[in-house]
Amino acid sequence: MTALTPQEVRAVFPLFLATDRTLTITHAGPAWARLGIAPVGHPWASLFTVMRPHLPDTLPATFAARATDPFHIRLSGHLHDFRGQLLVRPEGFIFLLTPAVRTPHDLARMGLGLTDLAIHDPTADLLVYLQSLTTALADARELTHRLRKRRRELSEAKRVAEQARARAEEAAEARFLFLAAMSHEIRTPLHGVLGMARLLDRTLLDSTQRQLLTTLQRSGGTLQAIIDDVLDFSRLESGQVVLDATVFSPVEAVHQVRDLLDVTARDKGLELRVHIGPEAHRPTLGDPHRFQQLLLNLVGNALKFTSVGHVAIRLHRTDDHLHCAVEDTGIGIAPDARAHIFQPFIQADASTARRYGGTGLGLGICQRIVDAMGGTIRLESTLGQGTTFFLALPMAPLTEPVPTPVRAPLQVPRTRPSGPLRVLLVEDNEVNQQVGRLTFEARGWTVDVASNGLDSVRMAAQTTYDVVFMDIQMPDMDGYEATRQIRASCGDQLPIVAMTANAMPSHKERCLQAGMDDFLAKPLVPGELDRVVAALL
Repeated sequence: MTALTPQEVRAVFPLFLATDRTLTITHAGPAWARLGIAPVGHPWASLFTVMRPHLPDTLPATFAARATDPFHIRLSGHLHDFRGQLLVRPEGFIFLLTPAVRTPHDLARMGLGLTDLAIHDPTADLLVYLQSLTTALADARELTHRLRKRRRELSEAKRVAEQARARAEEAAEARFLFLAAMSHEIRTPLHGVLGMARLLDRTLLDSTQRQLLTTLQRSGGTLQAIIDDVLDFSRLESGQVVLDATVFSPVEAVHQVRDLLDVTARDKGLELRVHIGPEAHRPTLGDPHRFQQLLLNLVGNALKFTSVGHVAIRLHRTDDHLHCAVEDTGIGIAPDARAHIFQPFIQADASTARRYGGTGLGLGICQRIVDAMGGTIRLESTLGQGTTFFLALPMAPLTEPVPTPVRAPLQVPRTRPSGPLRVLLVEDNEVNQQVGRLTFEARGWTVDVASNGLDSVRMAAQTTYDVVFMDIQMPDMDGYEATRQIRASCGDQLPIVAMTANAMPSHKERCLQAGMDDFLAKPLVPGELDRVVAALL
């Protein structure tokens, strides 16, 4: 080994060093450049900080006896160990060096590679390194096996979750269809009850009868409100509600809510206040119906649970959000009840429904409307002093006027008859036939009744009517098919209005697609009948 020249050694030990008798480095292996070090021309002491055996400043003759002693060195400024041998030559030393590595990370931290290890490593570091590579490879295989297993588990979990989601969606759809069907079955007789009550209200009654009728109307209205809430909540829960994007005035919407509920407030001796911030007067783009529904629910709740004091609606704007607060001086909400106050069918305590009525759906509906809008709703309350609900809705003010969409005019212009209207009522329920006939005759109209769709097609072809009021669910032929056949024979001149207990927006859309001109839901809302007829004629 001592006969090797520096040129011969560099091929075997890429990190070798050679010195002259003054221990100045004269040759270096190619791997030093990868360490960012240029040792040639520097004394060995400027490079090494630890070395055994310790070298003198120059090479004495007596040092040859220790020529084969192993040593360890550490580079200045680096915490990397090297191993090797010291060879003594007449002209100086040769350091046969190789990195001391135990894992592949040791080489990576030094910026070296496998080729920088000595081919002949007397300390067996290369063997240890190769063994570490084998271990690392086994670890990698084990890790790969675990990853594949985990991937299979995640895939299975995803499949199970998708199945559960599909079942939940199917259950929600089934629940929604059930509630829609039950709503229709309840609305049909309720239309008869409330319709007869309105007709009875026009007759001569004594005070006792008037009081009983008022109670009947109030109870029927409460039942209708419950049905509407249950159906609306089901629509929101099943994701079947699409928000409108309409230009509207939030201030006007607030005043409309105030006008609707002001009578209720006065009846309870309460003051219904409205406070509008200056920026809130700008029009915005959003769903005015849902915005009003939020306010009606919150203000209605506030009036229900307040017996003394006031209820206030506060509206203001910050940047691109519309903020609304509904404040009351009512009974307040206990801290332990606030966590679940927005859950459906939940009220503050078990006695609330008995004392104040209601289903506990109002706030649940509010929460879901706000979620659909991308906003937030929260509350602050002090028991016995009052509650304030805060809404923050992402409704940016309009910087430029946006034209309100106008409904396209009918293809065939219609003119209002000069005399009383002649209408065709298509209705299979005998009670509702009577309610419809008396309601129309009270307006001075002439009324014919068809008990099913087939009769309505025949009668519309034989008689000239000003308006047809079409039920949907009927034997023999439903209202959709009857409308299509009437349109085929009579054209677009004859206005057809759906009057049905199917109160879903999807039902309204289907009626319009079948060729009907407008939609009235049972039970009829006072004034809606006249509004629709006036709009059509």
